[in-house]
Amino acid sequence: MEIRSILVSACTIYCGLYFLTEDLGDESKIILFVIIIVANVYFLYYWITKMFGVGLELLARKIPCIERRILRRIADGYDENLYIKEKGS
Repeated sequence: MEIRSILVSACTIYCGLYFLTEDLGDESKIILFVIIIVANVYFLYYWITKMFGVGLELLARKIPCIERRILRRIADGYDENLYIKEKGS
């Protein structure tokens, strides 16, 4: 998430610097403005989804009935069938 935030910040700063110059026409400024908005909306959506997941996991750890339902699906990221031994082994 840190790399994405740095990339969006750099995009915002550089597009903003060009946006503030007097050398560009109105069309170019609109394009730069749209780039700034799209990059920031993308990061905001990414951040909200990640924070929602973390908040849900913290809530699930505090309430046992939610923990059994939600964290069972999340587990530790491994496939559920990873630990099942085949017959005859």
